[in-house]
Amino acid sequence: MISIKDVKEADLFRGLNARQLQRLSKDFAEKSFQAGEVIFCQGEPAQKLYILTEGEVTLGIKAKGEIDITAYSAFKKGEVFGLPSLIKPYQNNVTATCNKKTKVLCIHGETLRKLMIDDSKMGMKIMNKIAETYLNRLNSTRAMITNLFKMFKFQTGKTKIMETYYET
Repeated sequence: MISIKDVKEADLFRGLNARQLQRLSKDFAEKSFQAGEVIFCQGEPAQKLYILTEGEVTLGIKAKGEIDITAYSAFKKGEVFGLPSLIKPYQNNVTATCNKKTKVLCIHGETLRKLMIDDSKMGMKIMNKIAETYLNRLNSTRAMITNLFKMFKFQTGKTKIMETYYET
């Protein structure tokens, strides 16, 4: 069994009381991965939620044309990934790859969803944290895209990416 202290350190579970953390901790398992190992793949069913305890994980998107895009890198203890295991349609929208030796705590999404339904106050707190996490990651992605467009304009002198993309 995983200690309450370990679960409490997860961003997603901050603010939960000792009873709620106790209920959660009994369903978590610890898992280790080597550098370069893939934890889950984009497009596959999302089965587990992960809490980073050690290491670094890149959440990447494989776009058309085999272009790999880093959507987010989890490197702080307590960061959570695998959130689609809690949100319909329960399908991974990124691939999680370890950048170095990594340890995580994991719980089956179905198990956590049941606990969240059984304790609706806990469920609401967790869903609020999920929304906050997605909003923060969205804003981070927007900032990266904005910087990319600024670099593009500087390099090409053109203000619209479509003008350059469709040049003949």
